Amino acid sequence: MPLSVEYADLSLAQQVLERQSSQHLANMRSFLKQWGDYSDGGEDAGLLMMAFNPVNQEVVRIGDEVLGLLEDAHGGAADHMGQTLESYANADQQIHAALASVTEMLGGIRAPVQ
Repeated sequence: MPLSVEYADLSLAQQVLERQSSQHLANMRSFLKQWGDYSDGGEDAGLLMMAFNPVNQEVVRIGDEVLGLLEDAHGGAADHMGQTLESYANADQQIHAALASVTEMLGGIRAPVQ
């Protein structure tokens, strides 16, 4: 009976986290900076909107900071997922080696690692 372990789901999760960090959240930050701050509108933005300009700039600044933290968190999670995959693979290889040696001692045939 061959011993095989599927790591596809963990690998896909790592890829999603990497994409979220490097692409999606970076694009969200760019979008927020471009469209969230209306201070460049000048008087065309209207007097009422210009009165809220300091609040708007603070909201955009905080939003950018939060998105930066999310980028870091997703990147860190992706790194840890990679470490987890590596740990699982190493543990599986050690277990396979131990089971294979016992199988050979009992007269069986060593199954290949897949």
